[in-house]
Amino acid sequence: MDQLPLNPVLKFNPNQLYEVRKLFGLEDKDKLKQAIDQFEDWIKKQNHFDVTDFDRGFLERLIIFSKGSLERAKQQT
Repeated sequence: MDQLPLNPVLKFNPNQLYEVRKLFGLEDKDKLKQAIDQFEDWIKKQNHFDVTDFDRGFLERLIIFSKGSLERAKQQT
């Protein structure tokens, strides 16, 4: 996800996505991509999950909701 989708109700600053990523240490796109890749690999190894194919934007939001911690995101899934 490179930019936030347009929303008729909410207005975002042009750099809002970067600022949120920066807040949790994910402003480097390579680091963010690596974290999402690791999360995807971990999810695919979980045999007890019914669904293992998640949108990368959803996984990014889970990591951000977990304050940038991949381990916290794993615990919440």
